[in-house]
Amino acid sequence: VVRDAAGNCLAVVAMVVDVTTQRRQQLLQQGQAHVLGKLYRNHTLEEVCAAIVESIESVEEGLLCSILQLNPSTGTLHKIAAPSLPDFYNAAIEGMRIGDGIGSCGTAAFRKHRVVITDILNHPYWARARRLIEKTELRACWSQPIFANDGQVLGTFAIYYNEPREPGPSELELITSAADLTALAINHKKALAV
Repeated sequence: VVRDAAGNCLAVVAMVVDVTTQRRQQLLQQGQAHVLGKLYRNHTLEEVCAAIVESIESVEEGLLCSILQLNPSTGTLHKIAAPSLPDFYNAAIEGMRIGDGIGSCGTAAFRKHRVVITDILNHPYWARARRLIEKTELRACWSQPIFANDGQVLGTFAIYYNEPREPGPSELELITSAADLTALAINHKKALAV
């Protein structure tokens, strides 16, 4: 507080520090530790993936996630974890075939690279699922492939929002980290099964 000679307040000088990035990193690290603990204690893949989704969704308000696993013999995607997405939506996309231009996840798994759709109601990749999407509040979907150690696609990690939205650098880093952590979990479980 800056005061005059009579003690009256003339001004207030303050410093504001944005701790959003540090808080996001702290939440992400806590989530990773929780997930690794579940892996160490040999929880099921579904439990580990549910913990991954929970930790990523806690990082930012309004963020919804899914983990889909690819069945390589049928070329279809199957839900491992998507607790915040509507049940009817999860049921409708269960067993979706991958392919070029088939939603965000189907395209990401097929092309083997990230697919960012900022407005799914107006994007051609979602034209076949337009009626389904209109029944939800989902409006943006970014999907990152999950890779095996040999480079094969294991599935996809998707982030949804209820508004059209473009990812920033921190959000792209978040989806990459989430897909990498999921890859670690799936690869670990596969190695134990051998």
